Amino acid sequence: MSRVLLVDANEIFRLGLREVIKTVEPALTISEADNVVTAQGILREKSDIALIVLAVGVTDSGKCTGLFQLRNEFPEIPVVMLSDDPKSDLVNCALAVGAAGIIERSAPCDATFHTLKRILFPNTESKLSVSNVGPCASPIESLSPALLRVLMGVKRGLRNKEIAFELGLSEKTIKAYLGILYRKLGVNSRTQAVILLQDGPAETGLRYGPEFMAVNIA
Repeated sequence: MSRVLLVDANEIFRLGLREVIKTVEPALTISEADNVVTAQGILREKSDIALIVLAVGVTDSGKCTGLFQLRNEFPEIPVVMLSDDPKSDLVNCALAVGAAGIIERSAPCDATFHTLKRILFPNTESKLSVSNVGPCASPIESLSPALLRVLMGVKRGLRNKEIAFELGLSEKTIKAYLGILYRKLGVNSRTQAVILLQDGPAETGLRYGPEFMAVNIA
């Protein structure tokens, strides 16, 4: 096992999901595609792909069409579906076609981590893992590891350039993260974000270690 393939048109979401996958297994290599045709090309070229994470509604894929195409050509590789609204008809369709799991983008913070871990390291009783229990109670608990690290940089008074250097990202990405961060926290400035963090649970900084994951970053 050495590679996961992410198939999603949302580049920012893929970036956050990479963080989750790396936490599940740091040794994994991650490939990305924004449509099913590109994904098929990667799959034909790479022989070490252990898992496909496929977003519902990528440009060249219907609700289950992309899943069917990938399962038909690469039946030995498990596919996890990403969905904004995993209703029962999608679950039934995914089961019929052979999805290994369905992850809702707004799933609880640790649900995505545990779902991916169960699929990459099969030891679960359920054939289909569905992470759609509901959103996190606190806005801070809805942050991905990447967003949380940006928030910690803001709390320490770092500038965008310094946060980018520390995380190995570009300033443009940090600015994009800050926009998402403000929207999720319901604030308009760095100061308001820090105040909200200070008003949260005293152990927030400790609780969000590598084992505490959230996928809902967009």
